[in-house]
Amino acid sequence: MSCRLEFQNICKRYAGSAPVLQDLSLTVEPGELFFLLGPSGCGKSTLLRIAAGLIEPDSGRILADGKDIGALPPERRGMPMVFQSYALWPHMDVFENVAFGLKIRKMSAPEIRTRVESILEAVQMTPYIRRKITALSGGQQQRVALARALVLDPSVLLLDEPLSNLDAKLRDAMRTEIRRICKEKELTAVYVTHDRREALSMADRIAVLKFGQVRQCGTPREIYRMPRDRFTASFLGDVNFLTGCCLGREDTFCVFETEVGKLRAAPGWGDPPAPGETRTLMFRPESVRFDAAESEINSFSAQIRESWFLGEITQTSLAAGSFVFTANEQAAPDRAHGTGLRVRISPEHLVVLSPDPEED
Repeated sequence: MSCRLEFQNICKRYAGSAPVLQDLSLTVEPGELFFLLGPSGCGKSTLLRIAAGLIEPDSGRILADGKDIGALPPERRGMPMVFQSYALWPHMDVFENVAFGLKIRKMSAPEIRTRVESILEAVQMTPYIRRKITALSGGQQQRVALARALVLDPSVLLLDEPLSNLDAKLRDAMRTEIRRICKEKELTAVYVTHDRREALSMADRIAVLKFGQVRQCGTPREIYRMPRDRFTASFLGDVNFLTGCCLGREDTFCVFETEVGKLRAAPGWGDPPAPGETRTLMFRPESVRFDAAESEINSFSAQIRESWFLGEITQTSLAAGSFVFTANEQAAPDRAHGTGLRVRISPEHLVVLSPDPEED
């Protein structure tokens, strides 16, 4: 069952603190795996708890398939939550934990057994159906917590940093599993995390939050490749910033005078810069191409400062005059400190950022 979930102008403030959510509006489409991504204190978990009915907003509305659910108690919203701590009952076995919500709904014993067995098969926990919770690994406990939510046939599945207590290898495996299950069951899901890799690898769309406001919403590729501002660019991964003065337009690109010379850049979001306007430009380390020809546009001379071999890539720090930047290169040759070379950044990968709403 898929549901369209809407947050309309949600505001929330706790006594004696700054606003947690400030006039926040978002729409999660049916069947979408939607991520709320941001640093601690940005309001993402508060928004999830408001959706679940565990916290009341000060103002604003929550709509499920167009119906206002603000007055409904948590148990009538059909939006179970999977917590970071799993919140499983240690005195019950796997079957009893997963069946608990169905028993509260007073379903018949045969129906409960059928549904529990079906969902445990989906999360690959059938062999552990009578295992005590305390005898399970962290990953197995997380699967049980997920099954307990899924067995209720939720209209929206809410997940609050569910993988943060797992080790790195298990997190990677569970990312794949959670996305597979959500897509197989065509679930609408809202997932809270501060882990950019988790969001980029799993999400259909991501909302980046800061100070209780949405800074940008889009697909992982859109937000990573075309961030709106410095905060979003930095939060999504390693980035280089360069300041330039706009000279005008050439074709679809903006032309800037920078400390490394004249560069063309993709206009980015919002109003394009006017001639004479100073803007921040960004590019990712993997967008730097080495050994460019002098005749190529967006190329400039630089010197190697330092290199780090990281296995799949070599990360290199370079300087072009006073401008210091980082580049990532696969199958990179050894280059000595001080080596001079010419690098290029494609105009499509050099992005004009909008001014930040506040100083980051």
